[in-house]
Amino acid sequence: MPNRKKIIVGMKINGEIIATQPEVVIIPGYLFGHKNYVLVAIKLLPGSAWRFLVIPNPPPGKSGLGKPIEVDLSGKINIAAAGSSMNIALIIKALSGIFGSAEVILAGGIDENDQWGRMVVNRLDDTGIRPLWFSRGKDPETPFTLGLTKGAETTLFCWQPPYEISGSLQRNWVEGIVSERPNAVILSSVMEYELETAIQIFQRLGDGVDKVLSLSEALLQNQTRRGDILEAMKLADLVFMNRRELRQLFGQDEEEETDAVAVLRDLAMQVKNERSSTKIWVCVVTLRAKGAAAAIISDPHGAPEIFQQPARKVVVRDKTGAGDAYVAGFVRSWLKKPGNIEQAMNAGAEMSIINVSGKGGNFAASPEGMEMIKAAFERFK
Repeated sequence: MPNRKKIIVGMKINGEIIATQPEVVIIPGYLFGHKNYVLVAIKLLPGSAWRFLVIPNPPPGKSGLGKPIEVDLSGKINIAAAGSSMNIALIIKALSGIFGSAEVILAGGIDENDQWGRMVVNRLDDTGIRPLWFSRGKDPETPFTLGLTKGAETTLFCWQPPYEISGSLQRNWVEGIVSERPNAVILSSVMEYELETAIQIFQRLGDGVDKVLSLSEALLQNQTRRGDILEAMKLADLVFMNRRELRQLFGQDEEEETDAVAVLRDLAMQVKNERSSTKIWVCVVTLRAKGAAAAIISDPHGAPEIFQQPARKVVVRDKTGAGDAYVAGFVRSWLKKPGNIEQAMNAGAEMSIINVSGKGGNFAASPEGMEMIKAAFERFK
């Protein structure tokens, strides 16, 4: 089947665990609508249950945090394996009937013997997605996503043990992905310790492969890695961020009033001036209630073009995975019709709308979601 695409979705590398202390996830309250406290998730021992503490922020003009209060979040915590990469892979596979046949591969480092690894394997068994697991360091543990449900929304926090990546493990990842000879590689929610591997993969793949990049929020907050982040962006062909992530890349405060489209244009100009490839480069920034904007470099000698997509009014049940669904819809459309930015943005928006109308995550890949896809995407065929 000559037109069949091979698409690899990945990133979570499992390296050598370098810490045995209690695992801690600090969740700022503003992420789920509460600016007056932080939520701290703690797992004291490997295999033990997560415990949750609410710590009030100090009153205005005072320093120090308030007294921690342990809270029972039974029924409000959801844990799912793999997270963003799994969402994107499942939704792209669900779109095969619309945008043509595709072999979808989920690349990652998991331990098939722990509960999170078994969740991944069991989910893939029924989807037709091929797993591509790489050798790992000693005592690996499968990354998972911890979700806090409040009302109709779920806020997700990707967790994985602290790793260091050996040179041999990095080479396994690079060689493993390159040897598959894919048409497209999507590296999703790349963490700081994975960034160098992502750069090497993109360098080896070259212009013959569509290279898609999204970076973790934690990485974008790290201003000391800004040079490496921009290098990865320049090597990619399609880059995806939301408005908050764009601000973090430029070290801007969350409350700062900034024209996101102007910041996007500045980023595109910097990439154009430093990028060696002549292939089309696109950066899409989702803007919540303001829709989305895309910067495109199609002529290395001309100025970047800006396309803006207005938001559509929708009934939102759960926003979880909306960004993943947008990436999946955009990329799958782009691979069928490269350069058709309007159709790709419409496909991304359509997938995002379908996903938020359900229970979030990868709802669009569920039987109910797939029926909605068939109805909504009839005109894309």
